[in-house]
Amino acid sequence: MTNYDRIAETPEALGAFLASLPIANAPWDDEFHKQFCADCLYLGCDSCPHEQFRNNPLWWLKRETQKDYEAEWKVVPGPGGWMVGWFICGKCGGRSDTDEEICPHCKAKMKKIKWG
Repeated sequence: MTNYDRIAETPEALGAFLASLPIANAPWDDEFHKQFCADCLYLGCDSCPHEQFRNNPLWWLKRETQKDYEAEWKVVPGPGGWMVGWFICGKCGGRSDTDEEICPHCKAKMKKIKWG
């Protein structure tokens, strides 16, 4: 058996191996913060109701990959003749006037398809 075979034998084995690595900002940490911390109302992390997912690569490994939704740039005349624009999320239809890649409404990953 190779080291790879041992490490990747099961999702649990791979998760345990990844958790043992001294990594400051791992993909599972980034996903945790996007999923649970962005709209968190708790004043401190000590009482986080999602603690079981923090620094948990197994949770991240078992998650479905996120589909990219197209976000179209819409421009309309605004007050005083100014042009007003925003992105329309292809998943929820929510508006976003920022250039973020994550929809602020449904947290879907948006792929920008039109500029103008």
